[in-house]
Amino acid sequence: MSDLFPPIAEYAFLSDREVMALVAPDGNVEWLCLPRPDAPSVFGAALDRGAGGFRLGPADHNVPAGRRYLPGTLVLETTWQTRTG
Repeated sequence: MSDLFPPIAEYAFLSDREVMALVAPDGNVEWLCLPRPDAPSVFGAALDRGAGGFRLGPADHNVPAGRRYLPGTLVLETTWQTRTG
C-alpha cells in the first residue's frame, strides 16, 4: 500500500445497494462499512493510510495488469500478470 492517495476516479466502486466498498487501483479494499453504509468503517485507508485495508493478490506484484466491470453485473474482474503467467 502506497503512502500516496490515488485520485478518487481511479477507485472501483462495488455495491449491492446494502454494502459498499472502494477498491484502489492496486486491488486494496480501502473503504468498507459493515453492515450498512452508515455504520463505522471496517477499512478506512482511503482517508487515513493507517486505518487498514484488505488486499488479495500476488505477493510480488502491487499493480494489476487490468481490471474491468463485467457488463451487466456488480463483478469487478481483476487480471494479474506474473512472470509465470
